[in-house]
Amino acid sequence: MSDRKDFFISYTQADRQKAEWISWQLEGAGFTVVIQAWDFLPGDNFVHKMQEASSQCERTIAVLSPDYLQSAFCKLEWAAAFAQDPTSERGLLLFVRVRECELPSLLKPNVYIDFLNTTEEEARTLLLAGVKRERAKPLAPPPFSLFTSTIPSRSRSPGGLPGIWNINQHENPHFFGREELLTAVHQRLHAGEAVVLAGLGGVGKTQFAIKYAYQYAAEYNAIWWVKAEEEIILLSDLVELAKEFELPCVSTGETSTILMEVKRKLNTVSGWLLVFDNAPSDMKVRTYLPQNRSGHLLITSRDQSWSVGRPIEIKGFSANEAEAFLLQRTAQPNIVAARKIAQELGHLPLALEQAGAYISKSKKQLEDYSLLLQRRRSELLRRGQPAEYANTVATTWDISLEAVYKQSSAVAELLRVCAYLGSDDIPLSALQIGKAYLPDVLAAAIEDEFEMDEVIEALLHYSLISLHEHRLSVHRLVQMVTRDRLTQGDQEFYAQAAVGIVNEAIAQQNPQEQLSALLPHALAAAAHGERLNVPDDELARLGRSINNAILEIGIGDVLRTALPGSQLKLTCADLIFWEAYLDNEEPLFDEAERLYRETIEVRESELGRNHEDVAEALTKLLNFLIRKQRIEEARPIFERIQKMNFTRSH
Repeated sequence: MSDRKDFFISYTQADRQKAEWISWQLEGAGFTVVIQAWDFLPGDNFVHKMQEASSQCERTIAVLSPDYLQSAFCKLEWAAAFAQDPTSERGLLLFVRVRECELPSLLKPNVYIDFLNTTEEEARTLLLAGVKRERAKPLAPPPFSLFTSTIPSRSRSPGGLPGIWNINQHENPHFFGREELLTAVHQRLHAGEAVVLAGLGGVGKTQFAIKYAYQYAAEYNAIWWVKAEEEIILLSDLVELAKEFELPCVSTGETSTILMEVKRKLNTVSGWLLVFDNAPSDMKVRTYLPQNRSGHLLITSRDQSWSVGRPIEIKGFSANEAEAFLLQRTAQPNIVAARKIAQELGHLPLALEQAGAYISKSKKQLEDYSLLLQRRRSELLRRGQPAEYANTVATTWDISLEAVYKQSSAVAELLRVCAYLGSDDIPLSALQIGKAYLPDVLAAAIEDEFEMDEVIEALLHYSLISLHEHRLSVHRLVQMVTRDRLTQGDQEFYAQAAVGIVNEAIAQQNPQEQLSALLPHALAAAAHGERLNVPDDELARLGRSINNAILEIGIGDVLRTALPGSQLKLTCADLIFWEAYLDNEEPLFDEAERLYRETIEVRESELGRNHEDVAEALTKLLNFLIRKQRIEEARPIFERIQKMNFTRSH
């Protein structure tokens, strides 16, 4: 090593691959490099080789990460270069950050090359510009939002939340980890990108989005949450945003222009964060997204095929994260037991939170819970595993529910009723209004404020629900598992109860804000009711309630102008179908059937015969024919649906 070299690469073994990538890029650009992985041979004295390399290289590159900053050897490596050039005028010591970390106070004045959340080409450009001490002009133009006006700031809440804010969930006190991901999303949004958080149910997409909104609330003048699972609810939430923006189209009643005006507003001002939660697909929500994105757009979805923005896959915790979460959540030190529990639950955040809640509430030891979990797991495996992560949720749910059963049977009844409503923001007032449809033990509890508080408290303690301003929320997977544990007869009972509750609540809630809150639960109850043979007169009444709510809220005209063609046909067919049931008018039945069949034809031509959206339209037609008692016509449609091998949009 007699010749002088350009760079000595200082790194820890945890970042070896990243250090080798840096070395490869430098040598490819004509620089000479010394790196331990390539140049230190077996039998070499490590300390001697390190000193020799640092003294014979012109400059040192420190590969920054939390492990690097904690390493005593690495500190020695960069300290020598720092001593020769403490003001960084000669560029003898360069920092490249490859993982989230902060420089120690001594080095904070130094500018570093940041690789976080860059593409390979971007990282290469930053590296070579940095070592050549050149301008770091970005590869892509800065976002146009630099030149837009900002939404005027309103008075903030005592907690510092923006004046325009509609998130109905508190910040999760048990949110764990994902700091690097929070930073990555923050940087992408500020670079002008839309961010899609994609992953299976239960991995924490929604909780992550809530955490992001609270953590960066000070940067925005408006943060608006859009429930995107159902198109009608999505549109209702955007209408409410138009009211917050005080757009003229709201006061004039020009409902057909509301969507256009909301998008125009979002396209021309900055200072906002819009969250589309649980969006089914790119195709189904694209119509409603602002194009210029002068503000920030964050989407959560199970679908990973998006053209709006680069999806970030949200996965379950790593093994280490899952163990650390349980140890912190339970304040117990048994790492071995925590590891076993985490493995049993597939490192799924939702299941781990429920397990941690149970252990904390019951004061059970981690090792005892591990044994209980394994016994319960064997039972579930014998029954067969539900889809996605539902088996892990089912395991923890069974254990937690057995505990709350012992406190009050009303607890289980409340969870079962909620399983047939929408998953978010179930108003307790609606249950009070519709108490005649509740199981007797729950109807009695809801009349006693103290007893009802105990019922809700039990579910809160075991993380089976969340509560915000007299509204309950239940995770969709918990709802699914709850329904799956019921007999057919019980399912029909609770579906009918949900339909009756919503009917009564809508009948007594006239203000638009209350109707808007009830609409998701009406749609969910209607879907379950159709599937589970709820009496036609009750469903017909609910259909009329949904139709009236849509018109009262002011989204009827918008639906007809904003929905994609096939979705509009299907939505209109549903509404016409319920109108026909109320009035028993055959022409309306004929019109509904025509729209159902047209929807099937359009979707088959656009998406193929086996697409899931085709199956949705076929199912609607099947239900229609069964209710019209045209069983022979319904049978081949039923058989076709059973044989379909579903595909999805990309």
